[in-house]
Amino acid sequence: MGSVVRCGAGRTAWGLAAAFGVGLVSGVFGVGVGWALVPVFNLVMGLPLKVAVACSETTIALGDAAATYLSAGFRFFGFDSGGNRVGGGLWRLA
Repeated sequence: MGSVVRCGAGRTAWGLAAAFGVGLVSGVFGVGVGWALVPVFNLVMGLPLKVAVACSETTIALGDAAATYLSAGFRFFGFDSGGNRVGGGLWRLA
């Protein structure tokens, strides 16, 4: 407690490629990504475990915020996603 621990991420290109693969698997199979992002941040990029968990939670929270905005926010501005469709839900006027 009270001490500052400095850490840095290494192998960011490999980390980006691994995170892309995790996102692809998540999108195809419809599973959450928290279980896979922590090992990517920790083992691939060399972040300490506590930092890896915090980064994973932040990534999930930002994704949830974006999804909430797209599902509720656009209806407020007069757009509707038209429900879930193959291809990501094309936007149309309400």
